[in-house]
Amino acid sequence: MIKHKFINNNAFFIVFLLFVGCISIWIYPQLNDNIITSDGYWYYDYLKTLFIDKNLSINKYPIGTAILETPFFMIAHVLSHILTPDKCDGYSHYYQLLIYISGYFYYCIGITALYSSVKCFYGVTASLLTCIALTFGTPVIYCTKSLARQLAQDTFFLLFLKKVAVFEYMLYC
Repeated sequence: MIKHKFINNNAFFIVFLLFVGCISIWIYPQLNDNIITSDGYWYYDYLKTLFIDKNLSINKYPIGTAILETPFFMIAHVLSHILTPDKCDGYSHYYQLLIYISGYFYYCIGITALYSSVKCFYGVTASLLTCIALTFGTPVIYCTKSLARQLAQDTFFLLFLKKVAVFEYMLYC
């Protein structure tokens, strides 16, 4: 019975996440494997230089994004070694795809944390409207689409993860 109630209470949110996921899937082919660009190039550069070039050059950009991208980079690296061993350069298709997916992954965690936090205090409707407004009314979706690996998704994820931790502390301590 609890599972059924969970689905009823969160059905619109789940549909919302699937909708944003469909938008992301539709957008990806239009990017032509140019995910790692602009500032995102320098955040990602730590991974390429450490795991492919076997050194660690420090640049002026924070390393936090690279840390969050590491699991996705490692999956891409393994896939590249298995499926396209001649293209293990850090910028081929699998690297670009998995880095793109990492942005959507951290967006989903961040938006879910936001949804849960707002739902605790204001209910399902307010929570869903907040998520919709934040997704389409701020640069979060734009950064996922056009500037795929900027700090927006990671900051969004970390900010709301922090908020959930604070709310949990306030509720249970």
